[in-house]
Amino acid sequence: MTNDHGHPFLTIFLFLLVMISTAACANNVASNQIGTGAVAVLDFSTLKLKPSPNQYLVCPEDFCPNATPHRQSSIYAASAPALTEAIIGVIEQEPRTKRLEGDDDAHAYEYVQRSALIGFPDYISVRIIPVEGQGATLAIYSRSKFGYSDLGVNKKRVTHWLDMLDMAVGH
Repeated sequence: MTNDHGHPFLTIFLFLLVMISTAACANNVASNQIGTGAVAVLDFSTLKLKPSPNQYLVCPEDFCPNATPHRQSSIYAASAPALTEAIIGVIEQEPRTKRLEGDDDAHAYEYVQRSALIGFPDYISVRIIPVEGQGATLAIYSRSKFGYSDLGVNKKRVTHWLDMLDMAVGH
């Protein structure tokens, strides 16, 4: 007589193997599709948020007319070039983060940061905006390439970067 319960450990192992293989393929496809020049600098004036929660937007008032930001950005008592240098310093110290594109004249940059375990890509757009007579502010849009929920990863990333930026510029 055979056991009708099957082999639960074998089933779990095969399921995990399929999931890891799928993720590895997605990572390879994404890696092959994202390189310097493959991603355009985001135009925040035309940005529309996705219906999924796997994104986080910080934007100054009226800078993102087609999207409601999750948080309004602060004004920093730093010039646009100084704020650009500070945020780039914060971002480029982060693990698994790579600049994909940049426009130094517009202070606009595109990054990808990959998850630690499987390497799923999240895209981050950053734009520094001069504020007449006050300094500068910024817009940041972080979003996941795959999936529906990100378990708050994009919000945590942007919040951490802004905390580090506050320390860097004395805000």
